[in-house]
Amino acid sequence: AKPPVMRKYNLFMTPRPTKVCAEVLTDRGVLGDVTVKGLHLGFIPIDADVLSLENERIWREVFLKNDIDGLWNLARSLIKLQVFFGVIPTIYAKGSHAKTVVKLMKRIREESDPEMFDSSVSEISECVILDRTVDMATPLMTQMTYEGKIDEHIGIKNSCATVDASITATKQNKKGSTLIPLNSSDNVYKEIRDLHVYALGQWLHTKAGEVRKRYDEVKKSSIVQQGSDTTIGQMKDVVKKLKVCSIH
Repeated sequence: AKPPVMRKYNLFMTPRPTKVCAEVLTDRGVLGDVTVKGLHLGFIPIDADVLSLENERIWREVFLKNDIDGLWNLARSLIKLQVFFGVIPTIYAKGSHAKTVVKLMKRIREESDPEMFDSSVSEISECVILDRTVDMATPLMTQMTYEGKIDEHIGIKNSCATVDASITATKQNKKGSTLIPLNSSDNVYKEIRDLHVYALGQWLHTKAGEVRKRYDEVKKSSIVQQGSDTTIGQMKDVVKKLKVCSIH
């Protein structure tokens, strides 16, 4: 008979293991069979100028359950940011939980190796930390921008929207759903994301007309007939823009 295969199991928890998780594993009788480790992801870049923890539960955890794990995660992420970009010289905090984040940052830094931080040069001059309690009204207001309407009616998660595949798929494949990235890498979306919905229709109509006109010009060009790589590239670019306009 073959000898039994010895397997090692690793369980990674983000942002860190908790006592509750350990208790659950103990109750199931598997705690001794797995190696539990924390996986701190920190900030996730979801756009060219946006970093996010993508933690939708933090409001409920902090304000309803009084669980500050989310604040600890934020503090550690801000510390990691300073490791790469230098110590932030000025930090403002508005609200009791924002002040808690600052205290946690101070504690984490005191417990860390001082050589990790460069106080002489900082690429970030100021940091402002705000509690949601500072402005409770804004989340209740009706969103009137294009991006806001997508978020309300379809939902935006991790800088993507899940839509019916028929919007983007070919005629042969229109079933199921597909993800559409919503960030500044899409030049059309970059321009219209903050437009008022009443101005959106006219903008798209004008833009589509401009792109189609450019398409016709390139198509009629004598260079196309000669198979120029440059113009073929232009054609691909114009077709891509037409497709993006049709999606929005």
